[in-house]
Amino acid sequence: MNFFRKYQKPILFTAVLFALVTFSITGDMLSFFGGVFQKPIPRSSITVDGRRVELTDEDYVIARDIVRRLQWDIVPVLPDISSVDPNDRMIDAVAALRRRAILAGIEASWDEVDRAIDATSANHDNVDPRSLGAIFSSYEHYRRTVFESMRVATMVRLESLGARLFDYDVVERALADKHRIGVRVASLDREELESEIEARLDGEADADKVLSAWLKGLEDTDRRRLGFNAEDRVKLEFVQVALESFNPEEFTEELKDFEVSDAEVERLYNVNKLQLFKVEKAEVEGPPEPKDNEDKDKDEGEDKDPKDGDENEPKEDSKDDEKDQDEKYKPKDESKRAKDKEAQEAPEFQELDGPLKESIRKRLEAEKVLMAIWGDVQMALFEEVSALATARSETAGALVAATTARDDAKRESEADPDNEELEAALEAAEQAYETAKEADETAEKAVADKRLAFDLKAQIEQRTAGKAGFSIFTSGDEAVTADELKDLEALGRWDNSFVTRSLDHEGQFSTQPQWTKKGVFLFRATQLQKSPLKDYEDVKDEVRAAYITEEANSVGDKRKEKFEEELDRLGREKIKDKIAEIEAKKATDLEEQLAEWREDLQKRIEENQAKLENTGSSRARKSFEKLLTDLRAELADEEKKRGDIQTDLDDASEIEIEDEIAKVHKDILDEAAATAKFKVFDIEPRLGRPIRRGPIDHLSNEVQFLYYQGRVNDLEEGDSTGVLDDRVRRSNYFAVCTHRGPAELGDMTRLDVLEAIEREKRGRLAMAVRQSYSKEALVARLGFEEPGDDSIEAASDDDEEAKDDDKGDAENKDDGKGEGPK
Repeated sequence: MNFFRKYQKPILFTAVLFALVTFSITGDMLSFFGGVFQKPIPRSSITVDGRRVELTDEDYVIARDIVRRLQWDIVPVLPDISSVDPNDRMIDAVAALRRRAILAGIEASWDEVDRAIDATSANHDNVDPRSLGAIFSSYEHYRRTVFESMRVATMVRLESLGARLFDYDVVERALADKHRIGVRVASLDREELESEIEARLDGEADADKVLSAWLKGLEDTDRRRLGFNAEDRVKLEFVQVALESFNPEEFTEELKDFEVSDAEVERLYNVNKLQLFKVEKAEVEGPPEPKDNEDKDKDEGEDKDPKDGDENEPKEDSKDDEKDQDEKYKPKDESKRAKDKEAQEAPEFQELDGPLKESIRKRLEAEKVLMAIWGDVQMALFEEVSALATARSETAGALVAATTARDDAKRESEADPDNEELEAALEAAEQAYETAKEADETAEKAVADKRLAFDLKAQIEQRTAGKAGFSIFTSGDEAVTADELKDLEALGRWDNSFVTRSLDHEGQFSTQPQWTKKGVFLFRATQLQKSPLKDYEDVKDEVRAAYITEEANSVGDKRKEKFEEELDRLGREKIKDKIAEIEAKKATDLEEQLAEWREDLQKRIEENQAKLENTGSSRARKSFEKLLTDLRAELADEEKKRGDIQTDLDDASEIEIEDEIAKVHKDILDEAAATAKFKVFDIEPRLGRPIRRGPIDHLSNEVQFLYYQGRVNDLEEGDSTGVLDDRVRRSNYFAVCTHRGPAELGDMTRLDVLEAIEREKRGRLAMAVRQSYSKEALVARLGFEEPGDDSIEAASDDDEEAKDDDKGDAENKDDGKGEGPK
């Protein structure tokens, strides 16, 4: 015991040192003793310089590190060497290449490793490079993996330098799927229509009158879309409670049981502090007063121009003056200036002390009183308009009924247009609708007029007689915008004046009390101009431009519609015999399908009838009886089935007719275009799908749209595109293919050829690399061999899947801390 007490410190130090040494070499020790006492696991091998070299555990551990992390895109440098054969393992290729590179003396620089990691970080939005190694056991483990990937990549690069590339057939392959396509085009250029309309407008004796009338005739949705509606304008009547003169004791009934907690006061202070409790800083006028220890004469002199100095001043003092000026104009500390400016601009607020808390409570009491009186006034308004509102409800209901009756009569009349009784009923329904509509509009106006005539001022004065603080006033004689309501003298600054934009009708009462520094108020709209039209003189230039564009679009849409109608009409005339054949076949198909349906249904009835007669289960009998009832009902309603079949056949035959019309578009294109005033021209055969996308501004609009946007690439001779809309160039095109043939060498420019060659080289090199590291290629080039006993290899692989990562992490944990890998 005395011995251990005497040598306690040396023993402890020795134990600690032994533990550190032992645990730091655990991996190597285990590997050593495993090799001594366990049967060696067979490994794959390669042939280098005529001798057989086995791949090591380290080769496979590092190969797995690299391959498993490739999916995260954080192991840079290594190219894609995955085999074209999906059964090959990329781990084998990486392990073999690593061993081959080591035997060839290939290393990497740790500076290069760090630069590669930095580049990878830049590709991941400049994240911290160390965070990229999060899926490794440590950052040094990550660096070691990148180091090894660079070693393997160097080996791949050296071997790929020998890849031979030939370009004798590049052009043929580049043109293999290309065709020369020629088309005949009918087009409508809406910019040309604009020029025509502008010329016509210039010829008008009074163009302003035409434009002004057009502006007034626009629908409200079009006015909004074109930006010709001005901001809402309103005229308001305010009811305000001024805090300065308001006395809560005069409204004991309204404030009965009304209390405000400190928490509510603090919440309202925080919500409204910027608007109501900001301390306004006084404007500083004139220069600041000089400090006590400053030289007044010097301050006065600083305002003078250096050129205006006294001519009698001695010359030898000029250098001192220059020095003073240098000090004067020396740049100040920008950070200090920014801090001073921030401090100067930071708002200051009133302190939430006792007096301010009482002021907020008083404000809440004023709001409570105002809302109570406002509710009584609204009830008085309801009583005045109640009878008229009831009458309006009745006229509105009658209008709904008249609208439904008119729509029903119109539908019946359209179904049987030759029926005079139905036509007369439609006329009577339309007359009843007009009468109901007029009555409803009259009733609606009566309610609106009564609401607007309501004397709000008299109602407020009646309820606040003899009590201080209440005032009633208007926003002025003219309607104003929301922004113009911000600075009404009677209210004070009203930052929330934008709430008036939600008003819908004249006479409308506000529902939410508004706060200013002077008090609390509510309002109603006595006049409302919702999105009024801007004055023509203010927007005449914009109106002219919009008129030309809108008219061009209107004319263009009509011509497009006319062109499509003509194509259909002329096409049906051209194939009228075919249409007759289709219609005749449709009638035959109808009867055939109806007979098949009838036969199938009858067969199902007979089968289920037999099942019913042969079953003894009451539940099954009920099921069969219900099914038979449904089948017989369906069979009895043959007309419904006939209608369904007829609809399907009509749709199918119409599609067939349209397909047949499309076949003769080439024969009717010119006539349809002439009627609709479309221009017709030919585009000579050219490459349908360009080799590359270079500048195309020098090409015509139709070529850019039809060819470079792939509109005609798949057309065969005689096919057509249908009417296409080019919204960018504001044109319509209809193209019929007149020629389709193989592409020719002359369709490729020199740049096309060079780009095709480079693309071919890149593709071949990538394929060459992938083919060079398949299992077959490794065997042929490196003599790669796997162990003869597949079961041993499979078992070892499965075992390593579970432990090699941990083992590799242990082996690599200290790697990279020195000059390079051990």
